[in-house]
Amino acid sequence: MNLKARASTWSNYKHHNTVKFFIGIPPQGVISFISKAWIGRVNDKHLKEHCGLLKKLLKGDIVMEDRGFDTAEKVALYCAEVKIPTFTK
Repeated sequence: MNLKARASTWSNYKHHNTVKFFIGIPPQGVISFISKAWIGRVNDKHLKEHCGLLKKLLKGDIVMEDRGFDTAEKVALYCAEVKIPTFTK
């Protein structure tokens, strides 16, 4: 048992070990990208910026994201644009 790996995947929020994946889904609804597994403690913004998805963006692509990601500057480096959907109550 690797205690260091186990400790890095522990989630105090979920109360068990976790991993995260970043999944890209275009408007057609099919899965177009799945990242490698990351430790559960990784920050969502860090995961998005380093999972490899940004390198696959093409000029003119639009990325939809939640307010918490805030990666518009990184996405703009690939000549793509971020759209944040409006949330209704």
